[in-house]
Amino acid sequence: MVAGAWFVFGVTLALVHGSSLADYMTTIALPSLPALLDAIEVSKKHREASLRRLDLEDQTNALFDQSSVSSGELREVQDQLFGLRRDAPQVAGWFYRLISKAYEEDMQYAAAERAGEARN
Repeated sequence: MVAGAWFVFGVTLALVHGSSLADYMTTIALPSLPALLDAIEVSKKHREASLRRLDLEDQTNALFDQSSVSSGELREVQDQLFGLRRDAPQVAGWFYRLISKAYEEDMQYAAAERAGEARN
C-alpha cells in the first residue's frame, strides 16, 4: 500500500515538474527499488508466518477436542510456537500498538470460553 502510494507520488511529482522518463528513472524509480524489494520480501515473510500460525492453531484446536493428549504432542506445539516467535518477521511498533488491544481482548475471550468448556 505504501509502495503504491510512493509510486503514484513519484509519477505525479515527475509529471508536475515535466521530467523525462530518464529523469524519473534515475531520481525516483531506481533509488526506490531496494525499498520496494524489501517491502515485498517482508510481506511474503509475514504471509508465510501467518499461514504457519493458522496451521498451528488448527492443530492445537484438534488437540483441545481430544479427551487426552500426550506430553509429546504438547511439546510439539510448544516447539512450533517457539519457532514461530523466533523466525517470524518483526512487526512495526506503531502497528503493534494499534492492534494489540484487539488481540488482547480476543485472547481473553478465547481463554474464558475454553475455561467454561473445561468446567462443563
